[in-house]
Amino acid sequence: EVLGEEISALPFMTVALMMPGFHKAFRKLALLPFSLAAFSSFAMICRHSGGVPGIVARAAGPFTEASTRYKLMQSRADTEVMLGFALLLGTIAGSLPFFCPLVYWNILSLRYVSSPWTQASFRKADGWFSPVLKRIPGVSTLCTKLKGFLHNWAMPSERGAGRGITSRCSIL
Repeated sequence: EVLGEEISALPFMTVALMMPGFHKAFRKLALLPFSLAAFSSFAMICRHSGGVPGIVARAAGPFTEASTRYKLMQSRADTEVMLGFALLLGTIAGSLPFFCPLVYWNILSLRYVSSPWTQASFRKADGWFSPVLKRIPGVSTLCTKLKGFLHNWAMPSERGAGRGITSRCSIL
């Protein structure tokens, strides 16, 4: 089941979001991806469970269609990436400890490898930032190199493609 694979990383994401010093405003923002995952799971439970009252099952019915589930999963991936950028800004502003975005982005890099929705969210973010950053001299070159480095870091199997080099990581 696609949904089961998609929600498996959420408990690990909470580690980054429950650190001491985590600002209350960011806690509320961090509820978005978890709320979307919970809502989608609840709708699927209502659809496939026989003990749910009919009115609840009918209300949850439209949210269990494949197209709606995919939109919910894409929205959740979008909010996860948005939260990652918000955590970076919060750390730069001094509202969050340094380890919060570090741990969160590490988990998000694993999501990038395993989730097409997260990959699409990063493509969207790149589409938003690239036109603006390309206008700034020097920054465009730096951003291009940073994107290449981050992609190679997240996708180790492509790092040595064409040279016979493979990743030693057996998890990914």
